[in-house]
Amino acid sequence: MLLSELMDRVLVDMQTGEKIGQLNRADLSIDPQTGKIGDMWLPQEQGILRKGKRETDRRIAWDAIRTVGTDMILLDLGNTGGEGE
Repeated sequence: MLLSELMDRVLVDMQTGEKIGQLNRADLSIDPQTGKIGDMWLPQEQGILRKGKRETDRRIAWDAIRTVGTDMILLDLGNTGGEGE
């Protein structure tokens, strides 16, 4: 599956059912040596003039992804330590 095929999917915490955001709004942290995605940074504030990472952004570990469906991605934020500080 290509990353571009995932972009419009909604991110949902499978523990709470909370809609976290959409993958197309996330910045991805990629390890330049391995090429692996480490974290996603989801903006908690909206705006087209917003630039760069903000302290209010939500960090979610890429390995928190449990299931990729046709219109949503389920995240396990409770047991994986998937959400950072």
